[in-house]
Amino acid sequence: MVDFPGDIDYIPLVRKFFANLINAHDFSRRFAFRTEIIIDELCNNTIKFGKPRIGESIKLSCDIQNDQIVLDIFSPRSMGVDIIKLKKAVEEKSGQKVAYESELERGIHIIKILCDDIQVFDKDDICIRVIKKREQGEEFVSLS
Repeated sequence: MVDFPGDIDYIPLVRKFFANLINAHDFSRRFAFRTEIIIDELCNNTIKFGKPRIGESIKLSCDIQNDQIVLDIFSPRSMGVDIIKLKKAVEEKSGQKVAYESELERGIHIIKILCDDIQVFDKDDICIRVIKKREQGEEFVSLS
């Protein structure tokens, strides 16, 4: 898990760190690239729409498995995320023509296009979980 300040300037570093981890686990370049886009959207949305206070941090974890990765991004409840709007954006059916009311909804829609599952958990922190599965017949890239 990576804990980073709620500042947009840290996103490229976080994205690159996780991209290197994914690339080291024999996922295709296409898979890694799409995962980078997901990470970028998750981090941007969390920072832009959560409005972190000075000193607040965001946590991102990546569970790399043989056939999938699971990304969890945690933001403090104090960031004031509109959980109802977030859940509505996540539950909106893909494939429907959507008039986006905000960048948040557009960002969530991009994530939904690229992933296999997305969920929102509202406990101590707000967590968005994204699951991206390895595609059938996906070519492997070995670094050895």
